[in-house]
Amino acid sequence: QISDPAEIEALHARVVEHQKRTGSTRAAQILEQWDEQVARFVKVIPSDYKRMLGYIEQARESGSCQTEEEVVDAAFDMHLANLAS
Repeated sequence: QISDPAEIEALHARVVEHQKRTGSTRAAQILEQWDEQVARFVKVIPSDYKRMLGYIEQARESGSCQTEEEVVDAAFDMHLANLAS
């Protein structure tokens, strides 16, 4: 289930756009019952990508990185360290 409000808003916008472009009756039904239907959507994300997002968040929270490039480098180093262990 998707819980991030920004992701829910983006999903809603995509369904609205799809309905407008295609005239999809199914998309219209989903939009009419959005509050119930949104709970049926799931976010599919590759496990390695999800792991890297976690490392990136840890690097940002550490406060030791000045730039986004340093954040990504630190996250990659965390990934390599976990592969080696």
